[in-house]
Amino acid sequence: MTHTHPFDDFSLPIAYGGRSGLSVAVGDNSVLGYNAVLMAGVNVGYRCIIGANSVVTKDIPDYTVAGGVPAKPIKQYLPPETGDIWKPADGKPEGI
Repeated sequence: MTHTHPFDDFSLPIAYGGRSGLSVAVGDNSVLGYNAVLMAGVNVGYRCIIGANSVVTKDIPDYTVAGGVPAKPIKQYLPPETGDIWKPADGKPEGI
C-alpha cells in the first residue's frame, strides 16, 4: 500500500487534506533495482526487471526490462508460445 496526499481541495493546506492509499503489486520472479520507486497504484508484471534508481509511474507488462525516470520499457521477452525471443521496446527487430 502506498499513500498520496490529495491536493484538489484548495481551501485546505495540502498537509491537512488527508491521505489516500492505492495498492502496488509486483509479480512473481520480478527484481527491483536499488532505490527503485513504485508510485501509488502501479503494477509490475511477472518476471520483470526494474533498473536501479528508476521511478515507475505506469504499469509494466510481464517479461519486461524497464528503467529510467520515469521508467520506460527497454526490452520485452516473448515467451515460447509467442515466439521465444527478446524484442526492443520500440518493436523493431534487433540490429535495425
